[in-house]
Amino acid sequence: MVSSVQKVYLFVLPEEEVSVWLILGLTAVNILLSMAAVAMPVRAVLKDSVVEEIRR
Repeated sequence: MVSSVQKVYLFVLPEEEVSVWLILGLTAVNILLSMAAVAMPVRAVLKDSVVEEIRR
């Protein structure tokens, strides 16, 4: 079974063997970027909510 990451990598470099470490590294970077993309707006919303509650 070929994962979607392997399919993309093989499309770009069809002659090369897919390294497991490359796939794990790309997956880790993807997860970290996703977490950061969610954490920043959530932090801003929570900060605004806390300030709003203090003003009441």
